[in-house]
This record gives sequence, structure tokens and C-alpha cells, in this order.
Amino acid sequence: MIHPLLRSPELAYRRLRRVLSVAMTVAALAALFSLLCEYGFYHPPVPVKWLHTLQISILAYFLLDKLICLLISSNRWAYVKHIWPHLALIVLVVAAIFLARRLGYRFASAGMVYITIVQAYILGLLGLNLLRLNIHLSESGLPPARLLIISFLVVIICGAGLLQLPRALPAPSEENPNAPNTSISVADAFFTAVSATCVTGLVVRDTGQDFSTFGQIVILAMIQLGALGIMMFGTTFALMIGRTMGLREGTFYQGLLSEGILGKIARMLKFILITTLLLEVLGAICLFSLWPDHFSQGQRVYYSIFHAISAFCNAGFSLFNNSLRGFAGSWRVYAVFCPLIIIGGLGFPVLYNIARMSLAGTVDRFRQHSKFVLGAELAPVRPRFTLQTKLAVTTSLALIILGTLALLLLGRCTLPGAFFQSVTARTAGFNTIVVKDLPPGGQFLLTALMVVGGSPASTAGGFKTITLAVLVLSAWATLRRRDNVEAFGRTLALETLRRAGALLILFLALLVVVTLALSLAQPKESSLAELLFESASACGTVGLSTGLTTRLTTVGKYILMVGMFLGRLGPLTFLVAVSARRRPARYDYPSEPLVIG
Repeated sequence: MIHPLLRSPELAYRRLRRVLSVAMTVAALAALFSLLCEYGFYHPPVPVKWLHTLQISILAYFLLDKLICLLISSNRWAYVKHIWPHLALIVLVVAAIFLARRLGYRFASAGMVYITIVQAYILGLLGLNLLRLNIHLSESGLPPARLLIISFLVVIICGAGLLQLPRALPAPSEENPNAPNTSISVADAFFTAVSATCVTGLVVRDTGQDFSTFGQIVILAMIQLGALGIMMFGTTFALMIGRTMGLREGTFYQGLLSEGILGKIARMLKFILITTLLLEVLGAICLFSLWPDHFSQGQRVYYSIFHAISAFCNAGFSLFNNSLRGFAGSWRVYAVFCPLIIIGGLGFPVLYNIARMSLAGTVDRFRQHSKFVLGAELAPVRPRFTLQTKLAVTTSLALIILGTLALLLLGRCTLPGAFFQSVTARTAGFNTIVVKDLPPGGQFLLTALMVVGGSPASTAGGFKTITLAVLVLSAWATLRRRDNVEAFGRTLALETLRRAGALLILFLALLVVVTLALSLAQPKESSLAELLFESASACGTVGLSTGLTTRLTTVGKYILMVGMFLGRLGPLTFLVAVSARRRPARYDYPSEPLVIG
């Protein structure tokens, strides 16, 4: 009797692919375990030689797996195009080994060079597999809002686990092996992970002193993933390898990025990733020469990269124990940090629109000379500044200017300090002054700015500048007895007004609940002003503090974690995720007038 697998080659192929997939998952977990054992501990629990042997074996299996899949594939050319990122990694590995044979003996033993190359390749493969897992999750049928929440939770849990590894903390010294910074509690690890992923900047541990370089890199990775979103990374990667975007994903990003045409979403996602990397690199280059003279070249590079990412992502994390107070009088630092913070807080749809307008101006100038150069005149390009761009830029500028003037009067700050705090209070959380030393009026003003936050689809929190603009315009239209709410020659849709009102109510409700819960969790000596300021900083994902963060109880830390998490996602997004399966009502009740005011 013929075996069923022999009668059906297609069935045998599917089963073999399933076995290879399971084996690949086991190999990936083993690779991750080996890397964590080697780099997560000062004294690995497994001999390093064994770990290196395991890593080389895993690398050999990875290559063998791709070769087997290529041989059994029915369409080998299509499979090659499907795995081109893996092939690119293999080419890089071969090139690195070739260079190691030529140069490796000059700076290290050849064995260590090869092990480093193997580990880099394994890390690259793990990254590719994680991105592919993200793609599969996006195709699972789950509502995108829920996937967004799940992705943030996964980053937080993984980040907190990595921060609890011994290597994430400074090595215990021989003089004081039981120093406080050689261990971290679960609450502190999760608080740091939530604050980094939600780009808040509230810290219960000093980032520069209480974490090692490994721990700081973990925090920086969470900041970058949290600012852009792991879903956006996965979707952009999928687009770059040729995969098309599903209707469900496109509709989600269409609402998230405020882009009216579904076909433009793919271009905008690529623009977001490329622009973010370019601006962060540019910011790091500008910061390189601003650090103290005693910094080495390596320290300058590292500090520049860390603070550039933290500033653009509006995270507020700093490697200095006093944030940026040591640079309070340096206009050069302001000249780098302020643009990064403002651009990061404007929102990616606004940046995309401004970039298109700038490109259109260049094209128009070229078009004017195209007849002379090309012998024919090019068709004119007619993009325009969108209403989203106009409202975001106008409201942001108004808040910066009014905040600066108010801090000069209420906070008794210098002009540069008032300007910097007006910029950073809505989004970033860096500070060049001692916040607790501000007068009550200055602290209240910072609280109000933190509640407003940045613009939609940005790295900032708060109930957003567009929401504030829509509500102000609605009130102005009511005072003028206008039936429609208008701005820049456009009429705002009723749905926009409803969402703005709902977002404001939900955000204020979140702020009240967090403040009330924090008042019950903290000792009685904490004042209401401190509790409100801390809650606004958490819910607005800002990171400024009057000093209460370091005095938080364990319960207080978890309360602020919830505030940061919901503040980053947005209360409206969270409710949409919870009620995604609810169908809209198909009936209306009779209307009846009410007396308002």
C-alpha cells in the first residue's frame, strides 16, 4: 500500500514546511537564550564556549533551512524574492568574514571576530523573524486597535524582562557588592519600560547612573519602538519586501495618519521611517560638539545618538542626572533640542504635507526651466497645505509663544529658559530649571501645557493641539451664531466635533481618576498640586516632575503606569479597541431641546 505522503507530493511539501517552521522556532528561541546568557549576565550561567558552539550550530541550521526550502519550493525564483532580506544578511556575513580574514588579526583574535559576525547574523535573523511575526499578526483578523495595544504590551513586557538582567545594571564593585543599583525591583523595571515605551520620561531610576550601557540601549530601543510603533515598523518592512497592504491595515492607518486617500498610506509609512532616521542622525551630528570637553569621542557619539532619539521621540530621557539643567545657559543646546522636539510633536501627516509642498516648490522651479532644458514644459504640480497642517502649526506656535510669555510672568524664568520649557512641557519633558522651585502659577501653567500635548499622529501625548483648536473654533462659531464651525476657508465635519469633545472628556476623566487614585496611594504629605502635576505628566506622556516620582509607593508606580499607557494610546483608541465588535445602532430616538448655560 502506497503511503499517503507519496501519493500527494503537495501534502508532503506542506508537512515538511510545517516541521521546518517548528524547528526554526525552536532554533530561534535557542539562539535568543544563548545571546541572553552571554550578554545578559556578568558571569554567564552556561560556559561561553558551549554558547558559541550552540550559536554556530544554529547559524548552520538557519542556512540549511533556507537551502532545503529552496530545493523543495515549486517556484524557486519566487521563493528567492520572498527571502531576499535573509540573502542580504548572508551576503553581509560572507563579506564580513572576508574582511575578518584580511583585517581580523590586527585588532582581535580571528575566533572572536567570527563569533561576533555569527552573533550579528543571528540578531539580524531574529529581527527579521519578529517583523514577519508582526506581519502575520496583522493578517490574523484582529482589529488593528487591539493589535496596537498588544504590540505595546509585548514591547513593555520584553523590555522590563531585559532590564531585570544583571547586565542591564552597573556591575557590583568589590568595595560595595551589595550597592542599591546592582538590583532592580519588578515595579521599577516595569515603570522604566512603560515610561520608555510610552515616551514619557518619568524615571524612578537614574538612567545614566543606575543602568549600564546595555540597559540604556534597551531603554533607547523601547523609546524608538514606542514612538513609531512596532506595527508601523512591521508594516513598513512588509511594504519594502513587496507585500501589499490589506484593507483592514490600510483603513486603520488611514484614520491614524489622517490621510484621505488609502493608496498614499504606503508612501507615508515609508516617509515616516526614513524621515525619522534622517532627523535623528542630523540631530546627533549637531549635538556631537556640544558636550563637555572631558568627554571622549566614543562618549560624544553615544550621548549624541541617545539624546537625539530621545528629543525627536519626545521621550525626555537623559543620561545626565539633572536632565539638561547643566546646559541652561547654552543657546546651542536649545538650537538643537527645540527643533527636534517641535518637529517630533507636529505629527507625521503634517511633516509629510510640508515635505510634499517643499518638493512641489522645487519641481515648479524646475518646471519653469524645463522647456529650455528638456525641450518641453512639464505638467504643473498643485499640492496644498492641508487643514490639518495649518491648524497643527498655528496652534503649536500659539502655545509656544503664549507659554513663553506666561512663564516669563508667572514662572519668573529667563527668556531662553521660558522658551525651552514652553516647548518641552507639551511634549518632551526635558528641563533646564528645577520644576518644584517654580511658583504655583508657573507649575499650573506647565500642567495645562502638559494636558494639551502635541499634535495627532506624532510622538507626543496629551489630548492634542487639533482637539484644542477644534473646541476653540466651535466656541467661537457659537459666539458668532454660525451654524457651521469653520477654519481657513473650510467647514469642519460634525464627526470631527464629536470626536474632539469625546477625546477631551475621556482624557480629563483619565486625569481625574489617576489623580484620585494617586492621592489614595501616596502618603498624606503629598500635596494636591504635586499629585495633579505628576498625573498630568504621566497621562500627557511628558516626563516633568516636581520630585514626587522618586517618592512613589509601589501602588503609586502602577497607577502612573496605567496613566502613561492609556495616555500614549489615547483613551479613545483604547475604547475603540475594547468595543471593536459592537455594531452601530440602526435606530434614532425623538429629539428634544435642552437649555444649555
